[in-house]
Amino acid sequence: MSARGTAGGTAGEGAHAVATAFVRRLRFLTQPVGGVTGLLMAAQPVVQVLNDAGNVDQSYNGNVTLTLQGAGILNGSVTVAAVNGVATWVNLSILGIGVSTLVASASGFAPIASNAINTLAL
Repeated sequence: MSARGTAGGTAGEGAHAVATAFVRRLRFLTQPVGGVTGLLMAAQPVVQVLNDAGNVDQSYNGNVTLTLQGAGILNGSVTVAAVNGVATWVNLSILGIGVSTLVASASGFAPIASNAINTLAL
């Protein structure tokens, strides 16, 4: 809300401005897609770092880490450095069979989970 007054009024009286607040956050641009256990995922994840305005924070070049929740073990480079606010993985696979999710995290940001990933037997 705004503390600005209207003509003849005092601060806090009159119209109030309502601002939409965005929070710095992570977002999966490309959701991971599973596949066969031990082989590269069918679609590798891409995570964006968003600024307070909800846009990609192109000044962010910190690390983003993925962890696996659910069935299996995540193999590959689980931590990558974002480039201009975008973290891209290229060599991830899951060793195990079942349904899991990836959780992306970075310092100063709340973790975010991917859609469910289904990993099948050979």
